[in-house]
Amino acid sequence: MKSFLEELGAFLIIAAGAALILGALVALLAYDVQSEKPMQRMITEQVPIIPYSKGHAARHMLNLRRPSAGGGHNVECACSSTARHLTFEEAHAEWRLVHGQRAPKPRAPAKRAVFPPELAQLQLSL
Repeated sequence: MKSFLEELGAFLIIAAGAALILGALVALLAYDVQSEKPMQRMITEQVPIIPYSKGHAARHMLNLRRPSAGGGHNVECACSSTARHLTFEEAHAEWRLVHGQRAPKPRAPAKRAVFPPELAQLQLSL
């Protein structure tokens, strides 16, 4: 007859093995099996997404699956997320609409000088 400690040790070994298998399954769900790349990426924008009134930082996420399988762009924070869209602009527009942010006004391009100011000009006269 096995002692209590031997049975407890066997149980812990089985539980640890099950935890390893479960961890491996979770990792496989997040990766593309054929290319071994992550299926979802966080993309850093050059112009950061403005956090809304609660102050949560928003992030741009891209799911690399095809759109019919649930892939696409979305914007998310700690408490909310947009639906997946084909483009980031659509997802960002939904984010601004849901959180009451106005779209920024497009800026007119700055006037460009014909010659740069550091260019030396000759003083020619007749």
